[in-house]
Amino acid sequence: LLDEVKRKGLYAWAQEQKFEALKAKIRAQILQEKGLTEEGLAGMDQTSRTSMETAIQEEITRRIKDVMKTELEGKAHADAKAGKPAAPMIIDISV
Repeated sequence: LLDEVKRKGLYAWAQEQKFEALKAKIRAQILQEKGLTEEGLAGMDQTSRTSMETAIQEEITRRIKDVMKTELEGKAHADAKAGKPAAPMIIDISV
């Protein structure tokens, strides 16, 4: 673990950990919405499981993009309303 932190840098490693936690949280939400568990998913036949895993990954990606888009648009709108020029921003993906 320490080697990984050294290789990536503390900030990048921490952001990666936050992102992975966010993806896990969203995955759990999706499974719950579909009435599934990890055990139930593991018990599916290979074709069904592959299809479900693909659908879950696509939904995770869609939800993360939606959140990021909303945050960026909100920040840009607030800056424009305040008369500030658009500025680069960092989105905190805390879980």
